Amino acid sequence: MKPLNKEISERQEKEIAKETGGVLIPLSGGLKNATASWKGDVNTNLEKFECKVTRKDKYVLRFKDLIKLRSHSAKHNRKGVFLFEFLEGPYADKYVCLYEDNDEDINEAKGLTFHAKELFEAQKENSCLLKFKYRDYYSPKGISVYSFRTFMKMRNIDT
Repeated sequence: MKPLNKEISERQEKEIAKETGGVLIPLSGGLKNATASWKGDVNTNLEKFECKVTRKDKYVLRFKDLIKLRSHSAKHNRKGVFLFEFLEGPYADKYVCLYEDNDEDINEAKGLTFHAKELFEAQKENSCLLKFKYRDYYSPKGISVYSFRTFMKMRNIDT
């Protein structure tokens, strides 16, 4: 029997906390009235991670999730890191979205669909896989997508 989505998410969050030296936020999805310091799935001294996982071969990133993450992380001077993972199949892997300025046109849609095969095949050593820009309320925000491995290499250089 396959584990439930909640069990998969909890396992993923524990793994990310261990790999990043972060703290797992218990019941993070159910903290409706919590302060921003407790929002997010994993917190480090420098970052606030929002973690998502899918068994499908595509993931739809909703820009409202990025807006929420940026808001919560900015309140506590942390870098917002949106992590999503393709759990199954030949292209299973983890990716992160980081806030980085870019010159891309603003995507006025409500979200963006990522396909596991396309991201997996685009991977090169220490390179950005995709850049886009979305509207965060009234101001545009640039996002860069990296593999989790590349992110961890960049992170270790920066710390």
